[in-house]
Amino acid sequence: MRFKGVSLVIIFALFTAAKEVVAGNLVQAADPSLVVFVAFMVTASFFHLFNAAGKVRAAWAGPGELRDLAVVNLASAGAWGILFYALRYIEPAVVSAIIASVGPLLTIVSYAIVRSGDRVLASDVWTGAGILAAVLLLIWTTGTGEAIAPGAGAFAVWTSLAACLVSGAAVVATTVYSKRLYLAGWTPARLMAHRFYLLILLALADMVWRGVDPGAQLARHWPVIVVMAVAGIALPIYILQFGIKLSSPVEVAVIIAMTPVFILVFQNFDDRLAFNLARVAGVGLVTLFVIANIYMRRHLHAR
Repeated sequence: MRFKGVSLVIIFALFTAAKEVVAGNLVQAADPSLVVFVAFMVTASFFHLFNAAGKVRAAWAGPGELRDLAVVNLASAGAWGILFYALRYIEPAVVSAIIASVGPLLTIVSYAIVRSGDRVLASDVWTGAGILAAVLLLIWTTGTGEAIAPGAGAFAVWTSLAACLVSGAAVVATTVYSKRLYLAGWTPARLMAHRFYLLILLALADMVWRGVDPGAQLARHWPVIVVMAVAGIALPIYILQFGIKLSSPVEVAVIIAMTPVFILVFQNFDDRLAFNLARVAGVGLVTLFVIANIYMRRHLHAR
């Protein structure tokens, strides 16, 4: 059963990696807000239909649950909306690695602040310094033009790098408040049906504000967007829930932390991106230090 759980988490990571590469190509040709609007309308509809088919009759949420759901909607809008914006200008492996680094860094910093009277753990210092150094390497590589889309301006690139950090923080907030809803009795499928309302509305508002004409773009790209939404977002996230159930938390965290490496492999099939040793080193180091931080944190809590 444990091997089955690990296999499911690996499937999630592989499909997620493929989705990042596909999305990176897609937002070069189609408006990012249009991609976000259609993809998450399909994802939300998928889970609404899934819940309806399962005859799930959830009780009305109380004020506390509605507040948590509002935070999840806000954080999801930040995490996913910013992700697609960043993918337009920076290669997927760099975006994923920077976002993946934020969670451990926030954990290390917040732990140091909350436990200000205690000595900072040496393991936190080393893993934090390693993650930070790897992220700075990736930022330097991107700043020199090695990891950006052709024609991307300096402002768009540096804004995207900053956006990756915000997206990583939003992912942390999503995780925390989703956990609160799960503890209140929500199922993953129910939450997935209701967590993207704000993201969808903001994407639609942005298209209306900028006068985007979706007709021609949808006619050309809708099959790819729909397949990406189902095979790259909805199904992998649903599969992940079973992987989490059948695997240990450390196994899940380590495999998900390896997603930037999987993305790096898939990027070899993208003719737009050339091999760069510094970029590979940066992604590899982020992954290595994030995994080290996971194991050290696990060891700390087990004592």
